[in-house]
Amino acid sequence: MLQAAQAFFITLTLSAFSFADVHLYTCGVAASGADATFDICMDSDESVGGIQFTFDGGGSGFSVTGASGGAAGDAGFTLSTSPTGTVLGFSFTGASIDAAQGQLLLSVAGTFTDGSETTVGP
Repeated sequence: MLQAAQAFFITLTLSAFSFADVHLYTCGVAASGADATFDICMDSDESVGGIQFTFDGGGSGFSVTGASGGAAGDAGFTLSTSPTGTVLGFSFTGASIDAAQGQLLLSVAGTFTDGSETTVGP
């Protein structure tokens, strides 16, 4: 069972192909049973032509199953994930995500796989 009571530590590292100064952070979570979806927001002063970061649930046993939506989806980015948390996104057409503050970049979905009770929240 997931509870929104204690901090869930996530490491996000971004490599923006345009080398922009970009800040990523979790800005929402929805949980149901062992499944959870984390919203990832972005602050950027420049447009972003591609993204790569690691969504690390630490010792929680969180396994990433997909990423979708947000500004990355709106820009037509192809999004790919790995169970270990790597999220990669880019456009085959050269599209980019416009600079903005507080915009929803994408949502990362996954499952807590260790079977123990996990808490998520601020």
